[in-house]
Amino acid sequence: MTQISGIKLIDDFTDTVKHMRYCTPQNLFLLYNATFSCIPARYKEIHLINKSIFLAAVWAVLKHLLSEKMRKRFFFHSNPEDLLNHFPRSIIPTKYGGSLSNYHDAELMRKMNKDHGNCPEGGQPNYF
Repeated sequence: MTQISGIKLIDDFTDTVKHMRYCTPQNLFLLYNATFSCIPARYKEIHLINKSIFLAAVWAVLKHLLSEKMRKRFFFHSNPEDLLNHFPRSIIPTKYGGSLSNYHDAELMRKMNKDHGNCPEGGQPNYF
């Protein structure tokens, strides 16, 4: 479904100071390359909330590496409630002003991997 509809990504940059030591130019390049070149997904919108001074500095460098098309897909929100202008309230967690109270991935992963034991390593069901 991601190849048809695309992905709208939301990332919270609260407490990004803890991650600064990992943001070397090499790691930033690897993150960019893995995200946009290696993962088969169409990124429609990328929403970054709680923008810090650190993120502003990183963005000042990274935006020159992105195409104009990709730069237009980035949205910065200082207020998490601004997400409601781009997403329905029902899919935004309550801590960001939405109404989604339970969004933990454990149950979803359990459902998705329910038949994993019946499949060989390649992922196709084993009918032999």
